[in-house]
Amino acid sequence: MNRRTLLTFAGAAALVGCATPGADARQSPLAGELDAAIARFMTQNYTPGLAVAVYSGGGVYARGFGVADLSANQAADADTAFYIASSTKPLT
Repeated sequence: MNRRTLLTFAGAAALVGCATPGADARQSPLAGELDAAIARFMTQNYTPGLAVAVYSGGGVYARGFGVADLSANQAADADTAFYIASSTKPLT
C-alpha cells in the first residue's frame, strides 16, 4: 500500500462526519468494489477499524469497518469519530 492510498483512506475517513447517505451504503454502485479494497487494506496494514465515505454520481457510500475501540470491542460504523490529528493536511 503506497502513501497516496493511505492518505486517500485517511481523507475519506475524515469526511464521514460530513456525509449523510441517502440510501444503504451497500446499495451504492461502488459498494462491492470498495468493500473488497477496504478489507484488503485492513488486512495488509493490520488496521483494527476505520470509517469511509465516498461521494460519486450514484450517491454516498458511508460505512464503518472493524472496531473503533479495541478494549471495549466497540464496532466502528459510518458515524464513528476517529482521532486523526493532522493527517488530512496533505490533502488540502
